[in-house]
Amino acid sequence: MIRISGGFLKGKKIRAPNISPLRPTLEKTRSAIFDTLVSRFQLKDYCVIDLFAGSGALGFEALSRGAAKAVFIENNKKLFSGLKNTAEELKVGEFCTFFLSDALNWIQDLSVNASKSLFLVDPPYKSNLSQKVLELLAHNKIDLTNSLVVIEESKRSEIDIPECFLVIKQKIFGDTQLYFLEFKI
Repeated sequence: MIRISGGFLKGKKIRAPNISPLRPTLEKTRSAIFDTLVSRFQLKDYCVIDLFAGSGALGFEALSRGAAKAVFIENNKKLFSGLKNTAEELKVGEFCTFFLSDALNWIQDLSVNASKSLFLVDPPYKSNLSQKVLELLAHNKIDLTNSLVVIEESKRSEIDIPECFLVIKQKIFGDTQLYFLEFKI
């Protein structure tokens, strides 16, 4: 079971099926992510986009800490079903949108204004998917003004940050590195 670490849902549990390669973000890491974000930004101003949602721990944590809305993108049918069930159990379903889709395809198809979005990127480690997400966002024609990206990746992975992003902060926790990026205008 995964426990939400802060906000109005603090202590509530998320059931995650035991599916490989599901690797939910540790509570300590989620706390660090959202403590960093809320110290600099008003989450209520952002639509959270949880790419590679898995258990949804990042997206539900964001809602708990004040995000206005969360969009969950997951391509595994069992995990996708679990996301919807969790939203109902936590009574936040009205603030959630779900897409059964590959995250990279979803970004390529994104054609609406994504301004004031918070992209949470936590793909399987060492998959190079974080890099691909950044490249797609950097070359997409959508307006990303004031958008943020948080990447959780193995500390052994190297990520080339496109010039359109400003690195706000980088942290390392054990085997995990976090990148906090803001789209430069």
